[in-house]
Amino acid sequence: MDLSDPANDLLNHGWLFETITEEDLGEGLRIVSLGADGILDSALATPGDAYAQDLAVNVGPQDWQIDLGALQVSVTNETEEEFPDAGDNLRLVVLVYEHAAFDSDNPVRWRRINGNLFSDRIAGGSDALLTFPANSSVPIGRHLLLLVTDPDSEANSGDEQPVKGPLTDKRVRSQISLFVRTHPQQLRLNIR
Repeated sequence: MDLSDPANDLLNHGWLFETITEEDLGEGLRIVSLGADGILDSALATPGDAYAQDLAVNVGPQDWQIDLGALQVSVTNETEEEFPDAGDNLRLVVLVYEHAAFDSDNPVRWRRINGNLFSDRIAGGSDALLTFPANSSVPIGRHLLLLVTDPDSEANSGDEQPVKGPLTDKRVRSQISLFVRTHPQQLRLNIR
């Protein structure tokens, strides 16, 4: 069944759906209302009749996702000690829920977007700025931001652990809300 064929009005009811690739935006979807006559680019359309004209909209990645490469997270060490322990590295992680049919061979439904490795220690009472690599795209909406230790410096190797504040024993995390066509806010995580 080809819904992109404008001649197949029985299936598309006067609509055209097609995938597109634009040089500066990437892959997307083009949706066209075929107007009152149901014919693409029809010469029969009456000029000035708003309902006769074809109307098109392109939906690209910029309409539903955001690049975390612009996100900066200020991590404040509110303790009196340096953090993390010598030999541990820090990394930000955003967890994105994958909405898909359940697969018993791969039941994991969370995708990890890993931040850049931070290998310095943060002195007590000071801040550090942690970031994500460019082109780390996630869908818009609410996501969980975690601070993790990464001893071997290799993302997703299995040795990463969520950071717990030494004074509170609570995970250093935050929910973040991301919206299209906005700059991600600068966030703050506190190690307590």
